[in-house]
Amino acid sequence: SYWERGNKNEIDIVAIDDIKRSIIFCEVKLNPKRLNKNELIVKSQKLLEKYKDYEPNYELLSIQDIDRFIKN
Repeated sequence: SYWERGNKNEIDIVAIDDIKRSIIFCEVKLNPKRLNKNELIVKSQKLLEKYKDYEPNYELLSIQDIDRFIKN
């Protein structure tokens, strides 16, 4: 997770791949109606200043996505 001083711009999951020079930002909410990609993009801007040459990717995850991550 990532957050700026004062708990501003909290991002639930941040994964940095130094080999592929990419960075993934994920917002996780129980209610999918509360997910907002534009807000996530805005929240990521300050961190992206440190990773200018990295390709950003954005994921929005909710309880409806849980089946993708559960192994039977």
